[in-house]
Amino acid sequence: QPKLVRILTNFLHARKAYVKVNKHKGETFNLEAGVPQGDVLSPTLFLIIGNDFPEPTRNRSQRNFAMQYADDFTQVIITKFHSTITQPQREQHKINVEEEIIKQNRFEN
Repeated sequence: QPKLVRILTNFLHARKAYVKVNKHKGETFNLEAGVPQGDVLSPTLFLIIGNDFPEPTRNRSQRNFAMQYADDFTQVIITKFHSTITQPQREQHKINVEEEIIKQNRFEN
């Protein structure tokens, strides 16, 4: 196994967390998915994994794109006023592809 893969595996494996409110600390629990919040590597790792998302589209009546900020994704479809989605099957296919990427990369909690 390449050294970088070993380093990243160790970085993401067997992570634990707890919730602290004022001086009260909750029980420790395992983190099953995601990248460590606040770590300098996390945004880069997230962008590498999230790079599989489909390219945005644009035509005369609508735009379709995914917005990303930190570790959040949002699918956006914008249509003209009183307009409908012109190719609903194509848009649904894109959403399905994105959902599959989310599941494969364990983005959802």
